[in-house]
Amino acid sequence: TAGSTTPGQDATDNLLRRIGYNPYGEIGSPIDANGNLVPGAQLLWDTDWEDAVFTNSAIRNEYNLRVSGGSENIKYYFGGSLLDQEGQVAKSDFARYSGRLNIDAKLNDWLVASLKQSVTSSDQNNPPQAGTSFANNIQWIQTVSNIYPLFRRDEKGALILDDAGNPIYDTGDDPDQTGDLNSRRPVLSSANPVGQTQLNEAFRKRFLSITNIGFEANFLNDFTAKTSYQLNKYFFDDFIYTNPLFGAARTVNGRITRTKNVTTEYTWTSSLN
Repeated sequence: TAGSTTPGQDATDNLLRRIGYNPYGEIGSPIDANGNLVPGAQLLWDTDWEDAVFTNSAIRNEYNLRVSGGSENIKYYFGGSLLDQEGQVAKSDFARYSGRLNIDAKLNDWLVASLKQSVTSSDQNNPPQAGTSFANNIQWIQTVSNIYPLFRRDEKGALILDDAGNPIYDTGDDPDQTGDLNSRRPVLSSANPVGQTQLNEAFRKRFLSITNIGFEANFLNDFTAKTSYQLNKYFFDDFIYTNPLFGAARTVNGRITRTKNVTTEYTWTSSLN
């Protein structure tokens, strides 16, 4: 029909406006009328978002120790373990320390005592990955193209540095980014998964202690009396910091959440058979 435009011409006229960036730099129209790259057009950057978000390797170290022994009147067992696990996402890791002690002692012909003690402590760094695309790195790398830069660039593709000489994370909506090179990212603007992961903090600490002391007495040939006292102590400390520069808390100038939970349980059980 009259006035119709070919796909190639449409790309020439509108592609840069639609993607919001010109990854080919000073070439004003990198697409010809047939929809092909013009001779000499080369990407000024090619962002591998998957490589930027994830670590190349996640090392797991685990150590275990078990000791047991005793005599006719006393038996003991001790076990300990250490787990140190790096995460696939940058700044994510998990460490757990645990120990267990069991002692059974025959105090005399009719009385037996026991002690069972276990302790578990863990530390976890876990950058938020759930929820919206702004915090979900998995969704980001499958949504945002490689033509969008990790760091801000000038018209020639060179890194724009801050006053300290460090590159500045590109968020896709910086007000002083003008022109075809850095204008506005049409997808997931005001966010940068690498910058958010590096600036945000999500630290969780857990501690659990279980102590059980018991006695068993046998008397009058057919009677057995048992009593045990157990104390459980649980501590949970959760600290989350979301930076004010870009991401989920940008509109509220950052956010800090701190949660602490302390739980104590007592159980005293006695029986006569």
